[in-house]
This record gives sequence, structure tokens and C-alpha cells, in this order.
Amino acid sequence: MGQRLGYLDSLVKQGISPLSIDDGVHEFLRLVDTPELPTCLIVSGRFGNLPTIGFDRLPLKRFRFIDSIMLYYPDTELIADCQLSPKLDPYLDDHMLNGERLFPAVMVLEAMAEAAVVLMQKDVKVVNPLFRNVVFHKAIVVPESADTETFTLRLTALADTNGNISLAICCSTTNFQINHVEAHCTLQNNTSTKGDGLDVQHLLTDKIQPFDPDRTLYQNVFFQSGRFKRIYGYYMIEARRCSGQLSLDSATQWFSQYLPQGCLLGDPGARDAALHAIQACIPHKIVIPVAVEEINVGALDPLQPYRMLATEIVDHGNELIYDLIIFDQDNQPIEHWRRITLRVVGEPTNLRLNSPFIMAPFFERQVAVSMPQAELKVLITPMGNEQKNRIVIVDQDRLSNRKLGPSTDPRFQSTAYSKDWKLTVNGSIQVGCSLQCVLHKCVGDWESMLGKEATDGRVRPQT
Repeated sequence: MGQRLGYLDSLVKQGISPLSIDDGVHEFLRLVDTPELPTCLIVSGRFGNLPTIGFDRLPLKRFRFIDSIMLYYPDTELIADCQLSPKLDPYLDDHMLNGERLFPAVMVLEAMAEAAVVLMQKDVKVVNPLFRNVVFHKAIVVPESADTETFTLRLTALADTNGNISLAICCSTTNFQINHVEAHCTLQNNTSTKGDGLDVQHLLTDKIQPFDPDRTLYQNVFFQSGRFKRIYGYYMIEARRCSGQLSLDSATQWFSQYLPQGCLLGDPGARDAALHAIQACIPHKIVIPVAVEEINVGALDPLQPYRMLATEIVDHGNELIYDLIIFDQDNQPIEHWRRITLRVVGEPTNLRLNSPFIMAPFFERQVAVSMPQAELKVLITPMGNEQKNRIVIVDQDRLSNRKLGPSTDPRFQSTAYSKDWKLTVNGSIQVGCSLQCVLHKCVGDWESMLGKEATDGRVRPQT
């Protein structure tokens, strides 16, 4: 009728979207076959903000990233905006790469979770989001001018009849024309098990390695600072996997005092630390997440200790794929990130290899680039007094084994000792290693030992 009367364009400008004849017939037939429908039923497209129709909404004061709702149809569609700036969001100053304030991936998840909960009108105490096919197309960079000029983050959420939610985030920097992040989400009962089928107990240990992440990694390998410096220590650092302890945080204020405090998904600092802890496996490169196949999210309590375990699945050179699990203090999985794609975006400036724990993954990955067929595994570990006093005896039975291979043939294994440290190297070809404690060497000496690449300004070996 609107088309016949010539009002269709005018209605569209008011935010009213007509149903096509085909869509209307399809929906009518679907409803005819649907049992137990209500007595009164309206089928429509968007009908704008009419004064005669309203919907109940959850209190917006509970959510940081939903300042104003531009469009809202309960259980169907939501478009909401919020303003970001370093003053309103002081954590942005703690998440700077190459001088740019990056909106953290953990805050992206928080914003999308808030949009999903508001759209579906769920109680945050009984549901947790399950994200799938999360893609970070383009980094969200918040300019310093956002304190004086408006920088708007826009959240869109669209649900189908099965409760599957399509989410996207765009911003005013790109005039809302680009989806910087896209994801799919369902809201599940928060009692859902996060660790079905996981067998990782053999990888967990209670002994934290004796080195200080604050001195060794932050502002060296890691670009995160301030509120995100939450790695207490590592149980294990290898080139293809790592495990660490996350520190508690009960006093951090993430948002301006005039904004809602607290996060729906719990502690963003612990979650970000678990994610950027993987960087220690690739100390000579800067990597950022660009996609995640699935994130089974748990609410992280800032008053509880957590630990993380990350394992590399695939190495594509400039893209690495990892699995990440966050455990509680009882070693029960709380959160699981499946198949995180990490992309290399640069190299740390003046990297300092000032700890044997990050030297091992560095050397292993450097060899893998030039000799991937070697399948080299490098491990540097501290020795206790009982190890230093032990007499190493070669098992002659192993040497006489008829079926020798990389796992049994001593030619494919090598071990070296120096003071308090043990170097172990394994490969699929014949290998050898040596470990020395060096008090001082000039640049020329380092070049002759390690090659020019290690002393060309990108890497500074230290003792």
C-alpha cells in the first residue's frame, strides 16, 4: 500500500523497512505451521522509533560500552553507540603499540558480550557467551584527540530464530563503513564445561621458573604496560608452548569514575595477560590476534588466581595458530580459546635476550627458519644442587638398540652444562650444542659467534 501511495521512500527515511511480498508469504506459511503461537501476532520489518511502540530494556547503567541505543528490537536486532577516549578509558594508555592506542581484543569481547546480553535480555549471572569465528579485520585505533573530539564505537547485533547472534563493531574513524571486528555468539548456561576432552594435566607443574617477567619481558618482548602487566611468572616457556601464573588484581579501575565499573566477563587484565603471555614463545617478533575459531568464555574473578597454558598447533611463518586454556587454582579449565591465529606485525625495538628462558625459543625458531627439516627442539633449564652433583651415565642398552631414530639415537640429542644451567637440543638430524657463561664480549666477538643478524641493532645479546 505504501508503494501504491508513493510513500515508500519517505517511510524508509524514517527507519521503516517494508517486507517484500516473497518474504511476507514465506513468513506467513512458516507461522501457519508453527504450533502454540500467541493469539495476537505482528510480523514486520524495522518500524523505527515510533512513539506508540516501546520495549522493556535492561538498565544501561550496568554496561560500559552501551551509552546510547540507536535501534532496538528485543531478541532480534540492536545497534548501540559509545564514546571512547583516553580519559574515559585509561587502560588505552597501557595498550600502545608503535605510539598508537589499540582497543584491546579483550575489551572487544566485553563490548560484544554486553551487546548480546542486552539484545537477548538475559541475566548475566546465569549465561556466558560462546564466541565463534571471531575475526579482527582492522585494528581499532583510538586517537589522542578523542579527549577533545568525538570518537564513537558502534556495536551491531542481529539474532536469528535459533538464538545465534551475529556481531560486528565499527567506529567513526572509518565513518562506520568497515566492520573492524565480526563474530558469532550464543548465550549458554554458565555451568557448561570448558574443558571437555582436554587432557593437559601432564603439562601442568607447580614450580615457577626463577626469572622476573617484569624485567625480562615487559617493555622488551611485550608492549603491554600498567593494568595489563599481570604475568606473575612462568612454569614453562618453549618455542611451541608455554604455561604461566597470572597475578591477582583487586583495585584496578578500568574506566572513568563517571562510567559503570566492572566488566560482564570479569577481569580483562587477567584475560589479556593469558593471551599476550604467548608472545614469550616468539620473543623476536610482535604478534597480534587476527582470528579465533571459538572462545568458550568464563567470568574471571579479579580476586582469584589463574594460570594459563598455550600450545602451538600450526606454524605458517607469519601466522601462528595456538590453543589457549585458562585454569583456576584447582586446575579446572575456566576459559578455552581454540585456534587463535596470531599474525606477525613487526619486531621488538632493541630486543634484549637477557634471560635463558627466552633464549631457547629464540634459537629454536631461528634455526627453524633456515633449516626446518632439522625439527630442532631447544630447552634451557636451571639445575638444582642434586642435578649439578649427579654423574651422568650413558645407557649402553639404548646404544645397542637395533631400531635407532631421533627419539633413541644419541646422535640426534645433545646436552651441555654451564654453572647453573643445562642446555638440551633434540632434532631429526645429527645435532650438537655447547653452553658457556661469558662475562663480556665486544660486538665483533658476538658477530663471530652468533652471526651479524644477532648484532645488527635488532637483537642485543646480554649476559
